[in-house]
Amino acid sequence: MGLPDSGDVDEVVAHGVPLGVNAFDFVVCERSGRAALKSPRLGRLGRIARAGLKQSRRTRLPEMRSSGSLGEALKHLPSGLRFAADPAGEEPTPALVKTSEDPVTLAIGPPGGYTEGERRLLQEEHFSIISLGPSRLTTETAALALISLARNSLR
Repeated sequence: MGLPDSGDVDEVVAHGVPLGVNAFDFVVCERSGRAALKSPRLGRLGRIARAGLKQSRRTRLPEMRSSGSLGEALKHLPSGLRFAADPAGEEPTPALVKTSEDPVTLAIGPPGGYTEGERRLLQEEHFSIISLGPSRLTTETAALALISLARNSLR
């Protein structure tokens, strides 16, 4: 996820954990306008994630990272399905994710969106670029919409 404003990061973790997110990487993109999150901040996010685990009765604490660039973040990804939300993307198919067997990686841009170079990099790394509709969404709303879209299409 492209690094959003500070409070928005908390919201994404608080709501993303109950929706089944296994890992978060808050990535410094070209339009982020701030540095990667440091250990104390990642520790706080871990505590927020722990609260989300208790609320949702999940058992696995998600991994928390903050990569210094999109290129760095892409080095840590597992193989599997990859989707990136972008207003210029294609409309997603109804069954975005068909099975929960394969890892699913979701990417959401920072406020202001991805640059053309970042979109190209995502496509080179086999991300399907999809649109979340005609409305302009905040980074945290787009993140939760994409997580929900992927989760609801699991069979």
